[in-house]
Amino acid sequence: AHERRENRLKMWLKGISGASVREKVRLGFIGGLNFEPNRKGMEWIITKLLPELKKAGFEGEISHVGRTDAAFEKMAAPFGAMIRFAGFVQNLDQWWASLSFSMIPDLTGAGVRIKLLESVASGIPVLVTEMGIERCAPAVQKSELVLASDDPKKWAQHILQFQPFEYRKKFLPSEFNSGLDGREIYRCL
Repeated sequence: AHERRENRLKMWLKGISGASVREKVRLGFIGGLNFEPNRKGMEWIITKLLPELKKAGFEGEISHVGRTDAAFEKMAAPFGAMIRFAGFVQNLDQWWASLSFSMIPDLTGAGVRIKLLESVASGIPVLVTEMGIERCAPAVQKSELVLASDDPKKWAQHILQFQPFEYRKKFLPSEFNSGLDGREIYRCL
């Protein structure tokens, strides 16, 4: 896990250090849509968040990784290029490193908060529902990387005002060659 995180951080550093910086905000949601909590989360993204983003002129992209479902692709069709269902992704490190935000619209409170912890440990800002942050350590709940809200309008406002790479830069280690281990960019642990 440490080696994988270090590789992801190196790709991320390469992405923000030069001309290859992604100007477009890229939101990520990971999880198979054959699992009911993920289905409910994707439905919330499509029916609650996407209309708010579209209304505000959002020009970024939501990228879903994991088993998809034709019904959701059909439901998302009116939003065109705003949402992309990638299905299985061979190299998740590249996918994680490309994100401006990780989205965790947990509406059921199911399971362990692996998506949240993975995001925060990798220095990726997280949009999460109140249910999704519940039962996490106070250090995670208070992290500057976490925005917890059940209001899709707040999510949209935060997304639209956000300068993702400028924000993430403040969590970088002072020396890039210092053996990136996550603790250097994640101050609340």
